[in-house]
Parts: sequence; C-alpha cells; structure tokens
Amino acid sequence: MGFHQRFPLYGRPLPFLACFAAIAVGLYFGIAWDWDWSLQTGNIFILISVPTQLFIFTDEHAFYLALAAGGLVALYLFGTARRSTAERAAREGGGFMAPRFRFFPLTFLLGLFLMFYGVVFLFKANLSGDVTPRGYVAFVYLNYEGILTRGLVSLFGAAVLLFGAACATVLAVAPGLGFPRPAAASPPAFVPDEPEPSPPPPPAPRPAPRRATVTAARPAPMRAPSAGRTSSASRPARTPARRAPPGRTAKASTPP
Repeated sequence: MGFHQRFPLYGRPLPFLACFAAIAVGLYFGIAWDWDWSLQTGNIFILISVPTQLFIFTDEHAFYLALAAGGLVALYLFGTARRSTAERAAREGGGFMAPRFRFFPLTFLLGLFLMFYGVVFLFKANLSGDVTPRGYVAFVYLNYEGILTRGLVSLFGAAVLLFGAACATVLAVAPGLGFPRPAAASPPAFVPDEPEPSPPPPPAPRPAPRRATVTAARPAPMRAPSAGRTSSASRPARTPARRAPPGRTAKASTPP
C-alpha cells in the first residue's frame, strides 16, 4: 500500500461534503485574521494580519467557530464510517448513509504543502513578517513578471504546484471502498429435461408351495471293486463256490 493510501476515511458523499464545507467556512470567518492584496508593477502584494488573540468568542466569530466545531463533530459521526461499516456496505450495498468513497487526510495535507512550495518557486515569492502591537503581520510578494524568463525554476515550480493540486483533489479521494466484492452468483447451467421415471414393474407372483412327497429309500449303491491289488486288510470275504454237478464215471454203452 502506497503512502497516499494510508489511514483512509470512508466517507458518505453528501454528509461528508456538507461537513467539509462547514469546517472551511467556519475556520475562514471564525478565526480573527484578515488579509488584503494589491497589484503592483510586476508583483502581487499580499498583507496578512493575525491578532494576538486568534480566537474571539464574541459577535459573529463565535457563530462561525461553533459552525466549524459542529462540522468537525458531524464529519466524525455522520460524514465518515468505520472500517467494519464500510466492509458491510461493500458486501450488502446501502442507502443514503452508506459510505461510497475513501478520503486520505495525509495525501490532502501533502498536497497543500506542495502547493505552497510550488507557488514559492513559480512566483519567486518573497516572505517577510513583523510583530506589531495589534499582532503579527506577514508580507508576501509574488513576482509574476519573470515567470517566462526563469527557465527551469518556473518549470519546477509549476510541476510542484500541479502535483500538489492533484494530491489535494484527485489523489486524496478514491471512489469505492477498496474491499473485494463477493463473486456474483453465476446463472445455473442448462440442464436437459430428465425423462419421467417409468412406473415400477408389478410384483412377480409368488410360486406355489411344493408338496412334500414321500419316496422310498433307495439302497446305497454297491461299491465296485477296485482294479488294483487289494491289501489283505481290505480283502473281501470269500463266498462258497457252487459245486459242479457230479460227472459220469461209467463209460456210456454203445449200441451194437
């Protein structure tokens, strides 16, 4: 953040301008000072007189001093806003009393300082003063005749004067509050129409319960003898072999 953007005041447009104008008018007419000027040959003579008692609380001076003090208080209460109020206004917007710009007091004072020195260099000002029984007196001589013949001095004075005027006006005020705004909600993407859901299929009929049937128990199948050589432990029991019919021993007679 640059120097010219430090310590901002978040201003409300119309109240800020009204309070600033009240302060300027109150200080100009409320302080017991006077000035006069006259045009001489090649010079502008300005006489400024400031009495010993700068603030006089009588007559019209008291009214303007009260106006300046009231403008200063109103500037703090109504013309400017706090940072939290400015952040909320940046998010939500606001109405008539919402802050809408930033004012930089340091930049404004720097601009006044540069304008003074720009006038001194541009017009080759001669300043002098004196103390009188009535107060302080300042004499200012502005040489306007040799502006075009002083070369770089005049250019430098004009540049400083213009930069000071820019600081006191343009750079001292920045539109907006300087807070990031919330991202705008993007429109919803196009979503094609979904087909209507088909009705659910009817429930399948339940199968009829099977009736229990009694079946005769079948004998377990006999195990076939293995082709390999069986051991003695698993050798099957021998069954008695059938006897062969008795053979004939007598020799059959042959017919004669």
